[in-house]
Amino acid sequence: MKNSRIFLSAFAACLTGCALAGVDSVNSFFQVSRHSVPAGGEVEVRIVLRDDENKPVTAAKVEVKTSSAAVQVVSAGIPDAEGVCVAKLKCGSAADVDIAVVADGAEVLENLLPNPSFELGSGRIPGYVSTYAHSYDNSAFLWAETGFRSARSLESYAFNPLKSTYWSFVAIRGGNLLHDRRYDISIYAKYDHIAGEYGVTMQTHQTDAADNAIRGSNRYHGRRTGSSGWVRLSVESPVKIMEKAHALHAAGVILAAAGHVQFDAARIRVIPTVRWGQPEASVKVDRPDRCRMFDISFAPALKLTADEYDRLLADMQKALPDSAALKPFIESQTLYHQWLGSGKLAPAEAFAKRLEILKRIEELKEVRKNAADQELENLL
Repeated sequence: MKNSRIFLSAFAACLTGCALAGVDSVNSFFQVSRHSVPAGGEVEVRIVLRDDENKPVTAAKVEVKTSSAAVQVVSAGIPDAEGVCVAKLKCGSAADVDIAVVADGAEVLENLLPNPSFELGSGRIPGYVSTYAHSYDNSAFLWAETGFRSARSLESYAFNPLKSTYWSFVAIRGGNLLHDRRYDISIYAKYDHIAGEYGVTMQTHQTDAADNAIRGSNRYHGRRTGSSGWVRLSVESPVKIMEKAHALHAAGVILAAAGHVQFDAARIRVIPTVRWGQPEASVKVDRPDRCRMFDISFAPALKLTADEYDRLLADMQKALPDSAALKPFIESQTLYHQWLGSGKLAPAEAFAKRLEILKRIEELKEVRKNAADQELENLL
């Protein structure tokens, strides 16, 4: 492990000041065929090269470097029309090996996620999101036709600072989760008008075989409010897997806050990349086409005044796309805020006001559901 740290530090140092020459480190990545392999076994490294617009790079000098002199590297060759080339590695003895790729001076790291910047596919949101679906209670997940270093990203509008909105982009379960490795996880976020207790963050946690969260595994990485251009949210140090863990999860979160966020360029890599001298095994992301959205109540988190909340809703309404499903959503959130304010009324008046609000919100839920279903049907 010490040699791995020395290798990675030296590798990062040698890249400082290198010209990128068209290959972009954020958009490019590699994947290995196996993360554990018997001594003498072969590992295939599939390298995907992209420029800063996430377009294939078809002409680049590619080098595969490893942290062990015992590893034999077969030349990766020249990228094809899709910017893809393949290298093969062999090692005759037991060894923990970190792999790094240099393409025209740019560092290229492993990424287990197959579509980290949402560029592939059409119609429904591809990659980690199975539908255009709305989380009716708190938020909407939509396409954004702009990204960090790409043409697309995933965006969400969250309206209720009492609740949280989660985008689950990593789930590694059961035999696909190797306990003898650490996991480096990151994502880029851009956000506007984030107001609330915590803000935009990246969450990681581990669950047991019964899918219950393991105590002490929950971590929030970066809690940001206000507005900002693209920033990288990452784990402070690679995640170690706990003894009872059955699954590892990571999510982009608007935590107990309201506002607008875009997520892009998600990444998860394994450290060390490959262990020779062990039974064959691979780390695989479970159901990478799935996006989970759910809300968690944070009643004590509301620290906005009525005027601040009204201004936030007004700003969000201006920013929203022309969506039949989202217009009644804005109205219901405004009504919900009136519900909170009705607690200041006399008991009889408060009861009448809340009854009126509940009736209208129920009507709006049906309107939103029908409109969202129609939008989804149109997209598909």
